Amino acid sequence: MRTLITLLALTACTGSTTTYAIPTSLTASELSFTQASVAAAMQNPASAQFDQIEGFMLSNGDRLACGEVIGRNGFNRTYGYAPFSLRFNGTTVRHLNIDDTTGYGAATVGCTAAANGQVNVSN
Repeated sequence: MRTLITLLALTACTGSTTTYAIPTSLTASELSFTQASVAAAMQNPASAQFDQIEGFMLSNGDRLACGEVIGRNGFNRTYGYAPFSLRFNGTTVRHLNIDDTTGYGAATVGCTAAANGQVNVSN
């Protein structure tokens, strides 16, 4: 019985919801917010350069920005473009993923799902 209660409690804490995603253009302020938020998570924020940023409107009211970012590491060396996804609402970051340069990770999975019309979002 305790195991069942523990399992139910953990499931409730880590749940996700399927949301519909509609491609949309990001406004200038949303694009600026996206770039600033992603850059702030990098080792050298001033070196961040962005490419192929796309926007999605989610049925839960959030926005999703997907794209690629390149920057410099702690040794001042440039590493390859890395996919990112940023889910936000207004100026509140809901979730940020930056994949490694292999191009496979949570950002790639989420953005591919959004491009296909649905994405799972954590509660």
